[in-house]
Amino acid sequence: MKNYNIYNILKVRMNVNFFPEFLEVDKIGSPDLEVIGGDFHFNKNGLKAYYRFPIKSYVSNKKVFVEYSPKKQLLKLLLEDLEDRTKFYFKESTIYKPFHNVIFPAWPSLRNLIRFLLQIKFLQKGFVAIHSATLSKDGTGIILPAWPNTGKSTACYNLMNDGFEILGDEISLFSNSGKAYKIFESGVFSPRSIRPPFGRKKPFHFDSQKMFEKLKKVILLKKGNPKIEKKKPEDIINMIMASTNFEFQNFFTRYVFLSYCFSSNFEPDFVDKNTRKILKKALKKTKCYVVYGDRTNFHKTIRRLVD
Repeated sequence: MKNYNIYNILKVRMNVNFFPEFLEVDKIGSPDLEVIGGDFHFNKNGLKAYYRFPIKSYVSNKKVFVEYSPKKQLLKLLLEDLEDRTKFYFKESTIYKPFHNVIFPAWPSLRNLIRFLLQIKFLQKGFVAIHSATLSKDGTGIILPAWPNTGKSTACYNLMNDGFEILGDEISLFSNSGKAYKIFESGVFSPRSIRPPFGRKKPFHFDSQKMFEKLKKVILLKKGNPKIEKKKPEDIINMIMASTNFEFQNFFTRYVFLSYCFSSNFEPDFVDKNTRKILKKALKKTKCYVVYGDRTNFHKTIRRLVD
């Protein structure tokens, strides 16, 4: 079992590979979120099943138990008390395997669900996690939100030798005051693969010593003919939320979350409402741009905007 204290914001206990070692501590007291992979028991007696193939769920007060059986695999999970001290248990019948003395959640939908739960717990603390790269140069914090597979990691790779420090290439965490934090070192679950301009894939590793930076610029990346558009913060928030929801949520995640809302009267619009609220405060004094191009030239435009 591993304990993580994330900048005194969130305390997490897990037996899954998820966060980097620099966030690991010996003790944390009562965790805000506990994620446990392994066998567990849930008493379904007296509960009626809600069924939507291939998912079956049972709900009680502040609890949802789900069985999911795609392609002869079986996943079962239990989510408890999303409002306070949240517990999440899961067991996979075929993909669930020991990985270096811990349990590695290999199934993408399960990883997305864990990430979504973390997003909720951060929001409850007044912080927001979005799908974005985080960079720093000369005291300037920069985030690069984008649609998945647009070229964030490639841009980061090409900026590493130009005085930029990479705090993360996949997830950005920041407060409503606009302080951006380093939370993942090189992607969420494994070292990223990036495509340099010459087209060959190459392992991408970085280890910035900087842990946080004041956010000053938002540069949203879009595919298209090269150009730059200056935007007001409120104009860019919808695009950030769209790419984040696409990356963090899928049908399975929404099914589990909405089943829990049905069991407990938890607000179904909690994530969108609070994400927008924090983004408005965090981006209030930032300069915002939309940069059009592709993975071969994004880094050149970013240099011009920052230098």
